[in-house]
Amino acid sequence: MNTTEVQKIADILIEELDIERPVEILLTEMGFYEDGCHSFDSKSNKHFILLSNHLFKWWSWTSVAEVLAHEMVHAKQTETQVLRYCDGQVYWNDKPYKDTWILGYWRRPWEVEARRNEKTLAKIVRNRLKEMV
Repeated sequence: MNTTEVQKIADILIEELDIERPVEILLTEMGFYEDGCHSFDSKSNKHFILLSNHLFKWWSWTSVAEVLAHEMVHAKQTETQVLRYCDGQVYWNDKPYKDTWILGYWRRPWEVEARRNEKTLAKIVRNRLKEMV
């Protein structure tokens, strides 16, 4: 998979999730167990999605699409302010979550929602790409 293919996937997800602010995809070195992450820069009013280079070395197309879909869900969550970061505090549906590391990654509600949607969104992307051919 190359950057053009990644951008096609991103464009479909942006449209599907109705993400209004710009999204920049960056390929980077991350920890081996980290696949991607989302960040929003309020100064530039832009989403950044970092994807680990190792995704493209060892993972299937479907897995890459699922990781990108997962991070795009976070982009939508922050756009709708369901997920907010303020002064080092995380808020989900206006409820503050302190010490999210204690809660654990797999139990954070914003991660649960992203995981719940990633496979469905990846299937939508695959179908939309097939229609384009």
